[in-house]
Amino acid sequence: MAKGGSGNGNRGGQVNSEIVVVEDSSSPYFLHNGDHPGLNLVLNLLTGPNYHTWRRAMLMALTAKNKVGFVDGTISRPMSHDLIYGAWNRCNSMISSWIINAVSREIADSLLYLDSACDIWKDLNDRFNQGNGPRIFQIKKQLSALNQGSLDVNSYFTKLKILWDELREFQPVPIRGQILMMDPLPAINKVFSLVIQEERHRTVGYSYSGSHNSDPMTFGSNSNAPAGSSGGSKTRRDRITCSHCGFQGHTKDK
Repeated sequence: MAKGGSGNGNRGGQVNSEIVVVEDSSSPYFLHNGDHPGLNLVLNLLTGPNYHTWRRAMLMALTAKNKVGFVDGTISRPMSHDLIYGAWNRCNSMISSWIINAVSREIADSLLYLDSACDIWKDLNDRFNQGNGPRIFQIKKQLSALNQGSLDVNSYFTKLKILWDELREFQPVPIRGQILMMDPLPAINKVFSLVIQEERHRTVGYSYSGSHNSDPMTFGSNSNAPAGSSGGSKTRRDRITCSHCGFQGHTKDK
């Protein structure tokens, strides 16, 4: 009888512990009365090309509900005998339903057999998350093609601002920030390689800027210098200017 009584007491303690966690509104395991599997957290469904804006909207909604830990892996799946397993399982199923409700029908069908909200989130990221380079190109292309047309000023500006804001999110960060964001931190040889690459990129940029700003028709002491130019030693003011094209270093008849 003592043994049976002890078992009932442990079971009661487990139930009480789970109730405390579930009913604590500050706990990520807490579910509000208004939370249900058919809840729509965002207005626009994920179709693929809108992944980045969709992801940002979903993270805002999940943060407001204190559930981000279930999709970023912070709150991992407990063992089946753990006291909190039941609460985790309910929350995981609820969040999985929210994500599936927020994507298009074609995408939703491919997510039904994934076990956790974290697996679903990772699968969507692997499929639709593009590198910065291609996405920056797409945004700039959309910006260049965007015109007001029949839109009113407010609608046109809203579309323009969305593209501007997303482009700002993709702007490259300094090399130091890129290194510090790596997890785990890279070896010193890798850091050295990254710094060398950054230095080369900057050198190429400066070289291009210098050549772009210089006079394309400037001549040095070579055989192609126009007659009477004394090897290109004359000042810019004294150079010959073509009356046809406006460039210096030659005349219209030459």
